[in-house]
Amino acid sequence: MGENRGVVFERFSEDARLAVVRAQEEARLRGNRHIGTAHLLLGAVASGRGARLLRSCGITVEQVRAGVGDTAEPGAGTRGGALPWTGSATLALRLAVEEADGLQHGVVGTDHLLIALARKPPSGSSEQDATSFRVLRALGAGVDVLRTGSERMGKPERPDSGGSAADPTRRVADQLERLSERRLDTDQLLGALSGALDLAEEEAIYFGRSAADGGDLLIGLAAAPDAVVQRALAELGLDPNRVRTAVEHAREDEPPP
Repeated sequence: MGENRGVVFERFSEDARLAVVRAQEEARLRGNRHIGTAHLLLGAVASGRGARLLRSCGITVEQVRAGVGDTAEPGAGTRGGALPWTGSATLALRLAVEEADGLQHGVVGTDHLLIALARKPPSGSSEQDATSFRVLRALGAGVDVLRTGSERMGKPERPDSGGSAADPTRRVADQLERLSERRLDTDQLLGALSGALDLAEEEAIYFGRSAADGGDLLIGLAAAPDAVVQRALAELGLDPNRVRTAVEHAREDEPPP
């Protein structure tokens, strides 16, 4: 989420954060070089309030997926490291916060993401940037309809901000922050490890595993935008997709518990 520093992700619900994770995975799985509104739309309707809002409009996730089809951002192809967000996708994240504020919802949910993605894109936007607007309009899910549906659902639950046991990434980051007060300046290490841990959790969540393992962490390290790691992988002739494939093969060879 590093390129979207203007977005207050702390206000995002767990489902909204997961939607952002899923958008990244959708782009990777499709071999796209950017995360666009199409990927964010697929993430927003996968679960939670976004999925409920979609159903209340008589629309299925399958219809949305069919509408998106094989949309690819310009310059599609495998890319190592973190994928950049298009300007329209970044704008949609910010507009989701605006939509939550407009409905007096303190928490930004996937329903607010969905409303933001249904808003007409700025003039001059490319066809790819307008994908979410085009798909939702064709399905009859206009902004007014979605806002009304969101309002009927009431306010979303506030995300946990206490660093509980359900948030291992936060615990590790807190531990590293405390360590930095006593030893070397670990800001760079903290950033690299936090990014790798986030990506490891993305892998586990996206593929339905109950917890991330060493394989997920290896993929996270490979996909994190760390220059040293990227140069080392390039020297070995590897990229994150090849690392992921190797991890999956290793899992297949694991003896049953």
